[in-house]
Amino acid sequence: MIGQRIKVAYNQMDAAVAYYRTICAVNKIPITKKQVYLLAFTAVRGSITNPAAREEFCSTYKSSKATVNNMISALSKKKLFVKNNNKIGINPIIALDFNQPISLRIDISYVN
Repeated sequence: MIGQRIKVAYNQMDAAVAYYRTICAVNKIPITKKQVYLLAFTAVRGSITNPAAREEFCSTYKSSKATVNNMISALSKKKLFVKNNNKIGINPIIALDFNQPISLRIDISYVN
């Protein structure tokens, strides 16, 4: 077993991007860079349902509303986004509080 601990100071958004990029890579979930940013943005903001949130994402990441809607649909099909009380948000299984320090442990094993 080889262990490595890396400490890096991130803001919430950078930490969320790193986390979701890693989760998707380890689980072989095909996802675009903008979809990772949408996941991270939604995780930090709490929801992407509000039109103001979508507008903010569009202006920050230079996307159109149609593109955001298509990404929401794609992420929902991959079960990364879920609808809860008519709000679209991160699936609770992969949701974290990015106000707190994050410790991520990955164990990879295989069977012959």
